[in-house]
Amino acid sequence: MNTLHIIKWSLLSILIIASIALFPNLLNLVNAAEILLSSAGNFGPLLYVLLMIFSILIPPLPSSPLAIIGGMVFGPWKGMVYTLIAATLGAFIAFSFSR
Repeated sequence: MNTLHIIKWSLLSILIIASIALFPNLLNLVNAAEILLSSAGNFGPLLYVLLMIFSILIPPLPSSPLAIIGGMVFGPWKGMVYTLIAATLGAFIAFSFSR
């Protein structure tokens, strides 16, 4: 096994351990995200896109509640557009990491 494989497996192991450790706090994180996005003002959409990208890159973090929060905070149409932008960027970054 070369060093690149060792680094990839080490990072994957760290992410899995961190995800298991953070799992009980996910509901608190979702509630905090809704409050944060509601009070962010004009930076709300940018913050939402960054949160959504982060939830896509860290596998156990659910992005579905964030999509629902985006619809509640920004409205259905703007929330859908922000979610599509964030999901596309997150998928592109994840694909780039895997390459």
